[in-house]
Amino acid sequence: MNNILVAIYNQKIYEELLEEKNINIINKNILYKEGILEILEKNFEINFIIINEKIPGEIEIINLIDKIKEINNNIKIILITKENKYKKDNIFLLKEENKRDILDIIENKKELKNEREEIIQIEKIKKQIDEKLFFIKGNSGSGKSIVASILSYQISKMDKKVLLIDGDIEKGNIHTIFQVKKYINRTQKIYNNLYFINTNQEEIIRKVLTEKYDILIFDNFNKNYILEINHINIYILESNLIEIEKLKNNITDNYYNDFFIINKYNKNSIDEKIIENIFENKNILKIKYSDIYNSLINNFKMKKDNLYLKRIYKNAIKKII
Repeated sequence: MNNILVAIYNQKIYEELLEEKNINIINKNILYKEGILEILEKNFEINFIIINEKIPGEIEIINLIDKIKEINNNIKIILITKENKYKKDNIFLLKEENKRDILDIIENKKELKNEREEIIQIEKIKKQIDEKLFFIKGNSGSGKSIVASILSYQISKMDKKVLLIDGDIEKGNIHTIFQVKKYINRTQKIYNNLYFINTNQEEIIRKVLTEKYDILIFDNFNKNYILEINHINIYILESNLIEIEKLKNNITDNYYNDFFIINKYNKNSIDEKIIENIFENKNILKIKYSDIYNSLINNFKMKKDNLYLKRIYKNAIKKII
């Protein structure tokens, strides 16, 4: 009989699981993440843990999973989450608390069904994708959205069909940068070859991935199923050591073949050789600061000042694409 540890929101489902004769719920429903670790450290005879990632706690869910695995690597975890980024051995993902699905996993009737379907879809998308995928990343306030917008615009002027995707549907400001209305989950044409969509919906992203664009640029996006597809990260840097170390600590990808753009590079900025050594990466690009550039990115008059922006972004775009 399987021993089950439960930490979910839905008290009704918890009580229904208690009534099941083929499983043994060993605890009261845990309502905070750290409580899971407290019980695990005292009880090694646990086969499954059912966790809703939204239960309170100071520890991040990915760190909680790592600590569970450190204590007992054989435990199987049923994680209630709307994300697809927690793919590790013995982790089963469910989008909602559902007794039947939980029991199917425990009884091995639903073994990795969701993951198999996900893999099939990803492989299908991979076969259809011709375009290049770029993910803009960096610390908050580093200028990710403005750089993503200018890169997208300038690349589209090179006779490339570009789709810029803002994954932050609540606070994303790219629509403001381009001075267009904010339409969630709807693609709109900005200029001749430049298109924009504000979405974080999986089904919509899957659809645009198979449409005919030359380049897709993602801002404010961290969807794991997309990251499994061949892509390039472009990290936006502020050239001071505190921000650089902060960025490095937050990078989880293998970044050695990616690009780093120093935004607003000036005479007081850290030498790029130091940045090369910190990241063990020679793909360091610079966007030089000037009063003109500072004025442009605050007012963003694309068409009028295209030649200036083209000049200062020329080397970066040449190396990236």
